[in-house]
Formats: sequence, C-alpha cells, structure tokens
Amino acid sequence: MVSHYEGDPPEAPPLSTIAKIAEALSVTVSYLVGESTQKGIKDESMPGFKKHYKTLQTLPPKDQKKVLEYADLLASAHSQENAVAAETAD
Repeated sequence: MVSHYEGDPPEAPPLSTIAKIAEALSVTVSYLVGESTQKGIKDESMPGFKKHYKTLQTLPPKDQKKVLEYADLLASAHSQENAVAAETAD
C-alpha cells in the first residue's frame, strides 16, 4: 500500500487517510504536512472547530476538496480586503 504513494510524482493519500494518521499521532493535519508548528488544535482559539473537522472527515473526498477550496477562496478574499484596507490607511 505504501508503494502506491511512492510513485513519481507521488500520489497524495485522501484527506480522510491523512486525517486518520494525524488523529492517531494526536497532531493536526497542518502539523503533519509541515504547514504549521502547532501540534494540536486549541479549543479556545476556534470554538467548534473540532466538530467541523470531524464532520469534514465524514464527507466523500470530492466534497472534502470543495470545502477546502471554498476555505482557500475565503482566505484569499480576506487577504485582499486587508490589503485594500492597508492601502487606504496609508
């Protein structure tokens, strides 16, 4: 099974598999893939996040991808809004 991910280029495992590995190691997916240095999810920082994360894990991979794409879209829009606000403040 591991050889499936050792191709050139390697095929990424489904998000549900990555999430299970992260859960087994008691770390976040972001930490597991090297995007964050924060190992765990702090409940006080985003109430309800763990619940939504577990819900995301139950979705089919196609829907998981849509949710993540939408989150990226919102983050991008937020960054652009902040950039415009910073320009107008100058």
